[in-house]
Amino acid sequence: MDILQLLFDLRYFLMLAVALVVYVLFEKQAATTKLYALMLTARRMAQAAVLETGEAQEAWVLQKALIILPKQFLLFVPEAQLKVFIKFLFDKAKDYADDGNFNDTDGTNPLPLETKSDTDSK
Repeated sequence: MDILQLLFDLRYFLMLAVALVVYVLFEKQAATTKLYALMLTARRMAQAAVLETGEAQEAWVLQKALIILPKQFLLFVPEAQLKVFIKFLFDKAKDYADDGNFNDTDGTNPLPLETKSDTDSK
């Protein structure tokens, strides 16, 4: 009974915590979409010889992401973690551009994604 009473007493705090988690999850999806758009812009700039290396593209995307992304999102995601996430998205995009599949053919993907063909062969 004490646990039910405690949950009842903390119901507003628990609802706020759940709402915050849902908000962060939706913001993550929106941030991913914005980061992909920035990556495409950086790629076009690289083709125009404005950005010369992949590291320069990643740095440019990080710099613009810190400006574009909502400050509430950046409270939960520090700059170092955002840099790792941008690197992951670049590697994922390169892997998909390689052969149209997410199969980590070049071995650079820090978080390997299993595809249906990988699970079928096991």
